[in-house]
Amino acid sequence: CDWSSDVCSSDLRNVDPTLDLLATVLLQPTFPESEWTLLQKQRTADIDRKRKDPDWIAGRVFDAVLFGDRYRRAPSKESYAAITTADARTWWSTNLTPDKAVLLAGGDVTLADLVPRLEKRFGAWKAESGGARPAVAAPTSGEPVIHFVDRPGAAQSVIRVGGYLLPPTDPDWFGFLLANQAVGGQFTARLNMNLREAKGWTYGARSGISYDLAGGRFAASAGIVTAHTAEALQETLAELAGPGGARPLTDAEIADARSSIVLGWPLRFESPDYLLGQQEAVWRYGLPADWVTAYVPKLEAVTPASAAKAWNSRVDPSKLVIVVVGDGAVVRESLAKIRPIVEHDADGRGIAGK
Repeated sequence: CDWSSDVCSSDLRNVDPTLDLLATVLLQPTFPESEWTLLQKQRTADIDRKRKDPDWIAGRVFDAVLFGDRYRRAPSKESYAAITTADARTWWSTNLTPDKAVLLAGGDVTLADLVPRLEKRFGAWKAESGGARPAVAAPTSGEPVIHFVDRPGAAQSVIRVGGYLLPPTDPDWFGFLLANQAVGGQFTARLNMNLREAKGWTYGARSGISYDLAGGRFAASAGIVTAHTAEALQETLAELAGPGGARPLTDAEIADARSSIVLGWPLRFESPDYLLGQQEAVWRYGLPADWVTAYVPKLEAVTPASAAKAWNSRVDPSKLVIVVVGDGAVVRESLAKIRPIVEHDADGRGIAGK
């Protein structure tokens, strides 16, 4: 069982002991002090390690800018140190209730076989606290500035550009998905062919879209050799603006983008985990019931015109969040010629006076 991802798997011979373990964890957790102390040490050590990773720093600052004050809930060494086992028990009793949960199962098993096993262990699990899950408002768009973290001596800079643009329930979602695939979602996309293949400034530049309770997030990112940081940022912004101006999306690009997703789609379902994950997303994010079965037909219905509309009506580089992590002594002056700079530390906190 991987509790961090809410997944528990077993071969058919061990279904019953696996369900026993799942029931114990869900219904009778003990929160032993010694285990929490060990977990605190592991989590705080993990933060210390990650704070040396420019990609992690860029993501942390990116989220801090997007979410503003709400980002204070992000884990930190201080927050881990402040949590007690009593806090964990309170959270469990308040939040881990059946009215806020869904159980998904898949594999070489039938409902007739599985349901009695589940009823035996979870049939008496009743909600003690009700209420709908709270709505999460989408973060605001970014200011026309560059959010910068200084990493003295860094051999490369990490650039991240993006924001929350549209939810997966938006009619333009699939058009935007293919437009992104053409701009930065695959090796042959514009961003990578420009920054890696033509310029040689990076090992890879990509963009992607994902979704969570706040909506759909778009982000483009690359690790750039330090000396070309400002130039690479300008090229990235130009590529993001291109479909709405100098470089309209072509029929060939959209056809290639569609093929890159559709041809690999069946392989994703070789394991039941992926299908269950998709069904969980339908429940968690309020997606249409036919999200899985209609996925490919909706991609096939996208035209270059509809993809361009989805992209051009939403991607405005002047409103996207820009984060750069790099050697300030080398890149700060050239970046400041593009946009004003706002300095942050590795945790996303602003640095006064800079």
